[in-house]
Amino acid sequence: MLAGTTEDFAPDLVVHTGAGTRRLADLTTTARPLLLDLCGDFAEAAKPWHDRVDVISGKAESTSVTGLLLRPDSHIAWTGHEPKDVSGLRAALHQWFGTPLSGARHPEQVSG
Repeated sequence: MLAGTTEDFAPDLVVHTGAGTRRLADLTTTARPLLLDLCGDFAEAAKPWHDRVDVISGKAESTSVTGLLLRPDSHIAWTGHEPKDVSGLRAALHQWFGTPLSGARHPEQVSG
């Protein structure tokens, strides 16, 4: 359950970002997929999909989730419950929005 709702659409959370406080409904007006990174662990993992998915980092009121991946219609495609659920996020990004950009590397593949 997310913010007291059992619907598959994202609730209108209040999100505190570096650019100020916004409502989730205001952040979804571009009709593009959106990753809401609420713990700071998911933005890097989503970089290979930056051409298709917008990323907003911040803190949200009234929820314990660590991240939300929304389709353009604000349907929830993935919900993070653990700060390090990067593999689950990548699987959802691939399932909903296709393969990452060619040549894009995941952070754990970068060598020293």
